Amino acid sequence: MKTWQVLALCFSIIISVAASAFYLKYEPKTIIKTDTGTFDLGKVFAEMVSIDIVWVDLSGNEQPFVSEANFYNSSQSIARALVDLNNERNATVAEHKKTTYDKINGFDAGKVKLKIRTYITYYSSNYTNTPYYGLIGEETHNIQGYTPLKESVYSITDKSFKANREKVEKNLFLIDKDDFIAKQP
Repeated sequence: MKTWQVLALCFSIIISVAASAFYLKYEPKTIIKTDTGTFDLGKVFAEMVSIDIVWVDLSGNEQPFVSEANFYNSSQSIARALVDLNNERNATVAEHKKTTYDKINGFDAGKVKLKIRTYITYYSSNYTNTPYYGLIGEETHNIQGYTPLKESVYSITDKSFKANREKVEKNLFLIDKDDFIAKQP
């Protein structure tokens, strides 16, 4: 190699090291505090607030009911899941015992508890391959068998929304807080 090529190579290495040091020093830091520790997300590109709803039977076995539903508008996902549950139930009962999705109750469906998980999915510079899932809250509620399942599920989901709304607001980085509060019922 010629002297000027060696100098150019050394200069480019020095510039690269300086640029990476500068980036590391001034990279945006988005810190999340959880029960298991703190996590630096880096620069957050996108975030999505979701809920999962899971049935829990008497033995403690879990069965997914609604997955990754929008935290702000989960009613469509819940309605679809209730219709599917009712269709599944109607396939196994006699014709005179068939119901519509808004009339089915917990005893008819064999459901006893409902678990709701609220979480935020972060897409960020420090979690490029897989997103980071920040759990906001998880509650388990008993289903009243004599109440229509539709009313029970919507009531429990609404309680969970109200209980976790403030925690969600504190853990959002891209959404304007004033805009978030204005959207709330």
